[in-house]
Amino acid sequence: MKASVGTKVMLAVGIIVFLSVQGIFYYMSEVHERNIMEQLRQQAKSVTDQILLVRLWAAENRERVMPVPAELTYELSELSNEMYDYKIKLVTFKPRDPDNYPADEFERRVLMEFMQGGEGERYAVSSDFYEYAVPLYIEKPCLKCHVDQGYREGDLRGALVVEIPVSEVMASLERTRRQLIFYGFLLSLGIMLAILGIMRFVVITPLNKVKEAAIKLSKRDYSARVDVDKEDELGELARVFNSMVEELKNKEAQVIQSEKMATVGKLAAGIAHQINNPLANIILYSQIHREEVKDEETRKVLEIIEEEASLASKVVQGLLDFSRQREFKNEVAQVNEIIKKMLNILKPQLQYKNIKLELDLDERLPEIKGDSSKLLDAFINIATNAIDAMKEGGKLTIRTYRSDGRVVVEIRDTGVGIPEEHLGKIFDPFFTTKEVGKGTGLGLYITYSIIEKHGGEIEVESEVGRGTTFRIYLPGESDAGDTDSGG
Repeated sequence: MKASVGTKVMLAVGIIVFLSVQGIFYYMSEVHERNIMEQLRQQAKSVTDQILLVRLWAAENRERVMPVPAELTYELSELSNEMYDYKIKLVTFKPRDPDNYPADEFERRVLMEFMQGGEGERYAVSSDFYEYAVPLYIEKPCLKCHVDQGYREGDLRGALVVEIPVSEVMASLERTRRQLIFYGFLLSLGIMLAILGIMRFVVITPLNKVKEAAIKLSKRDYSARVDVDKEDELGELARVFNSMVEELKNKEAQVIQSEKMATVGKLAAGIAHQINNPLANIILYSQIHREEVKDEETRKVLEIIEEEASLASKVVQGLLDFSRQREFKNEVAQVNEIIKKMLNILKPQLQYKNIKLELDLDERLPEIKGDSSKLLDAFINIATNAIDAMKEGGKLTIRTYRSDGRVVVEIRDTGVGIPEEHLGKIFDPFFTTKEVGKGTGLGLYITYSIIEKHGGEIEVESEVGRGTTFRIYLPGESDAGDTDSGG
């Protein structure tokens, strides 16, 4: 079973959060336990200090106080045990009373450490008691009772041990630990759910939108769009996806156009070869009979037949040129030189139709790879259409410049323009806006094929009554830079 991105992230974050929270709570538990132990130590030390003070006072006032310090310690132990469950005990390896002999491992250990010169306090924690011990030294008043045992002032007499019951304290600590674990789990769960909710809103939902749009796109539904209005990586992803869909839509249209071109080309080749010879015969016999007949009406009929057959022949010749797969020459070419050659060819038409030429060629254009003769045909087709669109004269503007590493050829006229509903069809074979008998509808179709073969693109803008602009984008050299936006 595959886990979703949200599940994986939730598990990963959940483990990290759980371990982090439990670590923090464990540290809090340890700190709490250390504080409790410190309180017990302070409490035991206070009791020990008071016992030592009472013992010293009793030793110094031996004549007025009946119990000796050892008996006094015993009585205080009995009283504290009765009231507080405390145990106070004097332990020594030289006891007068056998009850003062070390009774457990802790008492024996601390006595050995004190006898070996250890100083300060000692403590240990068992399941029932907190045991606290300090060394007990012979002071001058103590010699009144212990001089017969060979002690001298400053000698170690033994250890004073205080035992404080801790069963309730330890039980309380254990309850606190369990509560911290439980609340830590609840807190971790709450954080995980909050993170999951945030992720679902911030990441998962936008990603699902991208997924749904991708599924639609896989079914060639180019209406697929990702509506993610965010200024972050996901918003950028949505914008890139939408741009990709639009690009794929355009590319598919180009592919369909290419397939249509290939299909029409095959069809045109077959048809053209079948009708070319009969048309030539019609033209030939029309010319022969027009010269032989005397009747003027018959001559006019034959002249019309010849003209119509010639027009049909031109269409057939266009089909043959279109279908003929001439070898593509991939050579170094200079776009500006091709433009100048085109203008030499079209110069008589420009002068005859009173069209002003405005030329703006970027002399720093990089060289391109391509077929100069085919590019010349493409440029002539566009320029000829521009000239035909300016029946009453006008201005033909031809510019070249660089844009995004590509060479751009812009051909602009001030002619009649192309209606918006026709802009999407002008590159279709046999589509023409010219009068019947004035065009074959193959010029722009062939131009499109030539530019596509060169890895380029064609853009067209037009406004009825104001003119048309064609922009041809051709791949330039790798070091070509931007010098003009083409505005």
